[in-house]
Amino acid sequence: MPSSELELEHTSASLSDRFDENFQTMLAAYYCRDYRFVTQAHDLVEPKQFDNKALSFLVSAAGRFYKMYKQPPSMPTLITLITNDVKAKAIRPEYVPDVKTAIAKINDVKLTDSQYMVDQVTLFARSVAFDNAMIKAAEFKDKGDFDKAMQIMDKVKHLGGQGNTEVYDYFSESATRFEAREKRASGEAPPQGITTGYRAIDALLYHKGWGRKEMTLFMGFAKSGKSTGMGEFGVNAALAGFNVLYVSLEVHKEIVADRFDARLSETDMDELVDSRERVSAKLKELGATGKVGKMFVIQRPPGTVAPNDIVRMVEGIIATGVTLDMLIIDYADLMKPNYRSGDVREDVKNIYTDTRAIFDTYNVAGITASQTNREGGSSEVATMMHAADNVEKVRIADLIITINKTEEEKAKGEARLYIAGSRNQKGEVSVRIEQNLDQMRFIKRIIDII
Repeated sequence: MPSSELELEHTSASLSDRFDENFQTMLAAYYCRDYRFVTQAHDLVEPKQFDNKALSFLVSAAGRFYKMYKQPPSMPTLITLITNDVKAKAIRPEYVPDVKTAIAKINDVKLTDSQYMVDQVTLFARSVAFDNAMIKAAEFKDKGDFDKAMQIMDKVKHLGGQGNTEVYDYFSESATRFEAREKRASGEAPPQGITTGYRAIDALLYHKGWGRKEMTLFMGFAKSGKSTGMGEFGVNAALAGFNVLYVSLEVHKEIVADRFDARLSETDMDELVDSRERVSAKLKELGATGKVGKMFVIQRPPGTVAPNDIVRMVEGIIATGVTLDMLIIDYADLMKPNYRSGDVREDVKNIYTDTRAIFDTYNVAGITASQTNREGGSSEVATMMHAADNVEKVRIADLIITINKTEEEKAKGEARLYIAGSRNQKGEVSVRIEQNLDQMRFIKRIIDII
């Protein structure tokens, strides 16, 4: 695939489409003289965009200097560069008076608004790139290549730097961190995590619940209860007033809904029909409290959903005015990559990386699952090294919890949740639980924490 197919043109429009002559003079001054500006925006401006030929000559000379020395030229050096261009006949004699005037003008500009100028140029470049992307995306769409169409549109938002808006000044922010901890200690600031539904488990977690912008990965062998667990934690979050999206890539939405009904009404799955009136009454009772959040379920066949598809699902819900708090994907191993690399291991890595980026972008607590390999299935305690297919997925996840049960524990309706790894807290902790999987109760009660 030629790289030019997916390249965006962002300097094809004249600056006069948006900026007047005075602004263009200011822009040339920042480009030729200001280190902060040229470092962040040197690739967003080209000489050909200036209506004033004299300004375009100055920007061209300063741009060549920056590419070589990674800093703007001093004014004497800029004059020397222009003089050399005149001698080399790159600047015709009739333009020399205008160039001298332009040099005086840019030298008079006070460089006090570097970041503002970067932001203005970035917005303009993105606007031009967006128009270009729309044309290319339409061409890809007509060819039936929707992946490329989405890829070219996605490039627009990454064009240009964000300046210092994302820079965190560690020492300067120490007082802010202290104040936040004071409020948490006094109870004035509630925990930012999404509750698991169990105080004892919340207390174990760094965020006192599932962390926003993070990926929690449940690992277990086939039929170990991964889907049941994720469903229960989603329901618990909704009961606490949080809005949840549950994406099922394995089980039909009607079955997912039946599982939720069984869990909430504490009814065996095979008794839902006979107990339909009691189940309905229980759901009405919960809804009448007015404290229940939204619980959305989307079902797609396995192997058909890429991270970009998840983005569209989330955006579709946001468009209705609902802010999501939790996103559950059941489960990431059944997804496909946005763009296939030809290497299965690389594809798995990209699926997890791009999915985690979604959790971060939309400020949601993310939960998904993966199967352990056969060795993990036969071990008394599965660890991160028992990840099936690719251990990279556990490096990408923020919190890894494995589901373990011996035959004896299984017979007693018990299991152990093992915190196999975490970025922010102590790991290697086991939570012994009693279950009732007939009623889709992943945790009936907590027996012990070891």
